[in-house]
Amino acid sequence: MYNDLRTKEWYAGEDIGRARIRRLEADSTWDPVVKDPTNIDEIVEKKTRALRASYETQDSLAVGVFYSVDLPTYDEQLAVKVPALKEHPLVDLPLYQRDVDPLFAELA
Repeated sequence: MYNDLRTKEWYAGEDIGRARIRRLEADSTWDPVVKDPTNIDEIVEKKTRALRASYETQDSLAVGVFYSVDLPTYDEQLAVKVPALKEHPLVDLPLYQRDVDPLFAELA
């Protein structure tokens, strides 16, 4: 959809003499990357700062990476829990040819 009010020229700030967009990485204190994903304080601080930056729209709109954390994908987490998934996809595993007696013995 075309927006005739917020055009490329409007974001460039041609009417006010300065850009309406600011790049987050231009701020030397901006660090969106979570270094330790197990540190809840760091995660909360980075998420809070990212959310605050996303709502700041008075003078300019922030663009760039707001928040980044390197976590294992679902497939990687599942492969750790079910080692057979490293070799074969789930659809190829023999689900109905299992001995579930140990599970029932554990529950008894």
